[in-house]
Amino acid sequence: MEESQLVNLIQQIINSNMTYVEIKTNNLYIKATQEVFNTARNEICCTTHNRSEIIEVKSQYVGIVNIFNHEINNLYVKRGERVKIKQLLCTINFLKVTIEILSPVNGTILEILVKDKDMVQYGQVIFKIESYQS
Repeated sequence: MEESQLVNLIQQIINSNMTYVEIKTNNLYIKATQEVFNTARNEICCTTHNRSEIIEVKSQYVGIVNIFNHEINNLYVKRGERVKIKQLLCTINFLKVTIEILSPVNGTILEILVKDKDMVQYGQVIFKIESYQS
């Protein structure tokens, strides 16, 4: 593989939604991962789209999830609630930093798969949202 081909491949991965790629040939082995981190106050977790437009909001952190907003004494979002893109869904305490998890789509909360103060793992599904066009 020539250097220009490698640079082109890396640029394509960076510009895509891929988070992991592995290439193996007889004399070459390339393994790359990509994580997209916004600022700690504006995080949209990784999402998976499937055919029925159900979006899985996954944690990109290991930490304690807060689905209960103690400032307003209520949940950030409830099952069945309509949410807008970038609406605050919950927070995760990660290394003494509070990360705000925002909705990646306009939609309806189908499931909340964690409880307040649960420990979440990297890649764990936190919410399922049915997306809709606005």
